[in-house]
Amino acid sequence: MKEEELDLFGGLSERFFEQFFHDSLDQNLVVKSTITTTCSSDNCPKKVIFPVKCFDITLIRYIYINAHNLICRKPQVPVLSGNDYFESCLEHWQNPYVIACGLEFKSTNGEAPKNVPTNAYMTEKCVSLETGKLEYFYRCTGDTVSKRQIDQRLPLILVINVTGISTINEKTSLQNKDLPEEINFPKGNQITKQRYRLMGVSFCNDIHHIADVRFENVKNSGWYQYDGLQKTYKARAMAIGSSRPPPKSGYTMDFVIYGKI
Repeated sequence: MKEEELDLFGGLSERFFEQFFHDSLDQNLVVKSTITTTCSSDNCPKKVIFPVKCFDITLIRYIYINAHNLICRKPQVPVLSGNDYFESCLEHWQNPYVIACGLEFKSTNGEAPKNVPTNAYMTEKCVSLETGKLEYFYRCTGDTVSKRQIDQRLPLILVINVTGISTINEKTSLQNKDLPEEINFPKGNQITKQRYRLMGVSFCNDIHHIADVRFENVKNSGWYQYDGLQKTYKARAMAIGSSRPPPKSGYTMDFVIYGKI
């Protein structure tokens, strides 16, 4: 593939957004945030976890927790009707969240950690697959609080991954009507808050992507539906009008783009 070319076949959103994020980190086009996690226990093996830098907005309804070798699913946002569902998920993305710590204390020969109160850890037993012997692990019983700090230099556009919330349940998916035309971001911050307008939505059916894109300040302004597999130019960028139709059957929403007003 030539350097100036970008093959979009078979993975439109994945390839586009991967290249988009790579080229945009220094151009103020993506949301930059830092997550700092602190344990509530003063005896935790690692009281403060090293801050993690993030360059995307990925909305989820559940946090998957690998605590004490168990995979747990913690609901973050209840299923809500109308625009509340999307905006609640966006608000939860920036809000602090609490999960069990479960970090392991260092021990010698399976002995309980020294100079640590017994209520500061829980004992976990398991049989080693290598030796067949019973092993003991001691894990922190504290709770970790993860807080997100959003860069005050807000971007020109918001690229939001909604794959994790697009399927509300087995029979209902995120629809165009669930997306507000305009949003405030970030929520609750009156100093840095900006207003953004919905400019694009992409959909996937596991093998192909299509997108609804809004054009403004042009002769035929409005919404267009892009489908790269169509044969003619007009068919590939079909004018929709002032409002968007329901997504094609079999397609699920995966990315949403808002532009700063």
